[in-house]
Amino acid sequence: MIKTAPTAPASSLLRTTLIAAALIAAPLTSFAQDGYGGGGYAGGYGAWSGPYVSGTLAFGHTSTSSDASGPTISVSDTATAYALALGRHYQSGSLVYGGEVALFDVAGDLGEVGNRFGVDYGLRLSGRLGYDMGRAMAYGTLGLARADFAGAGINTDDTALTLGAGLDMRVTDRIDLGAEYVYHRFGEVGNAAGSGRDADVGVSTLGLKLSFGF
Repeated sequence: MIKTAPTAPASSLLRTTLIAAALIAAPLTSFAQDGYGGGGYAGGYGAWSGPYVSGTLAFGHTSTSSDASGPTISVSDTATAYALALGRHYQSGSLVYGGEVALFDVAGDLGEVGNRFGVDYGLRLSGRLGYDMGRAMAYGTLGLARADFAGAGINTDDTALTLGAGLDMRVTDRIDLGAEYVYHRFGEVGNAAGSGRDADVGVSTLGLKLSFGF
């Protein structure tokens, strides 16, 4: 029997995500309302062009399966995930497009089958295409990610295709608060945790994203 490491209840992780996002948003909103000089950001309702930085606190789910040289083994884990991103938007009418580079981490592991093996950190490069709805913008993403997997003295990395979708709401002329889902599919993580097997690993995150335009 395959045993997995204990994980925090999903409701607890989601509650932590919501509380932390509120604590982060409060001082930044106050700062923006007090006024911020400088140019370059075309922020405002219905105007999304310009550079931005963002932070995401998310509910993460990691799963793996392998059937090389033996029976199929599947294990999954849920944990808190984080991301810090830098990007830029361009706008033409209602069409919003651009790109983003993000550093991410998922604080879970894959239990005994992975010998506490999981994502250590990753770098993601994505293209973004969105639709301006005035005070909100819905968007989709497509890109590539490179992640480092580590545990029990084992270290390896792999490249993934990523797909995502999200919705940003304009809070002030410089601050957006939104929700975002991202899925990463790593095809063959070599010699996972020293098992001698290549494993297929999927990493998905769903969380709150706070962006600041400059």
